[in-house]
Amino acid sequence: MMKTSVWNQLKSYQSTETVQKFLEKSYKKNQQTAPAELSYQNSYPFVYHLKHAENFYLSSACAALPVQPMLLFYGMSQLMKACILTADPEYPATSSVLAHGVSTRKRKKQHYRFLQDEVKIQRNGLFAHTASHLFKLEHVENDKYTMHELLKRIPEISDLFTRHKQKNVHFRTKYENKQLHIPVEAAASYHMTPERLLEYFDYHFQLSRGNHSENIITCYPPDHFSAFYSLPFLYNGQTGEYTLPASMNDLAGLPEFMAHYLLLYNLSMISRYETEWWYELMLSHSQDDYVFIVRFLEVTKEKIPQFALMFLNELWEKG
Repeated sequence: MMKTSVWNQLKSYQSTETVQKFLEKSYKKNQQTAPAELSYQNSYPFVYHLKHAENFYLSSACAALPVQPMLLFYGMSQLMKACILTADPEYPATSSVLAHGVSTRKRKKQHYRFLQDEVKIQRNGLFAHTASHLFKLEHVENDKYTMHELLKRIPEISDLFTRHKQKNVHFRTKYENKQLHIPVEAAASYHMTPERLLEYFDYHFQLSRGNHSENIITCYPPDHFSAFYSLPFLYNGQTGEYTLPASMNDLAGLPEFMAHYLLLYNLSMISRYETEWWYELMLSHSQDDYVFIVRFLEVTKEKIPQFALMFLNELWEKG
């Protein structure tokens, strides 16, 4: 059977007639005033954001590797803006929300390593606005993340940490019949008993407590659990499995969707303004950074459009 591409599936959201009804339902559910008028005003911007995103992503597919980060970053930004319009009909209410909302530290010319680099979240901009309206994350201003931390949010890259960093960064879990089955090794990694881990998940992530055996811990995710909303679990789009961070410090990390944005932002800035370092890496393959960057770009160009489609489809089904 021929697989329908994500962009063909997103075509359903490129009809202003359909989008207007879709947005109106969303605005009514959020108790917005004048939902019919707002949905009419936003239907065309919504469609244009999706179409612009598609052009960026399709262009990246045939672009040389060194310029792909810029195309993918702007493509993802357009997808985020479309998604935001489902929750914030006034977007953009002010010019401040149009900024990227992220800053990078001054790069050192010698001995620079991408995985050790970090980004800092600003008070206003697309990052904070998306985090607030799509994930209910507030007070993200001044938070800092290293590229190493962000890459660990992406399960499809975990094998690279095993091979190049000698680290197991994820535990594989099993999701079936609305139950999550976790290996007991996870509790030991967090220095918890299975019972204590179930209490922790219940309190922090609304994962209802199940039971545990000698090898498996079982819990029940909330109704809104999905690949897009899965914390503390992370969804592997290649295997269809959910994984759990191996480090307790990573359990309350960023949603993977937002990690992709920060990684793409930094890579796009490097490719634009650190051309010498960028091309030395691209041509010489002299650091492990190269392997992580290339794999990330391969994953993100497929996964972020899929995430956007999941988000819109889930909203459609709830409407």
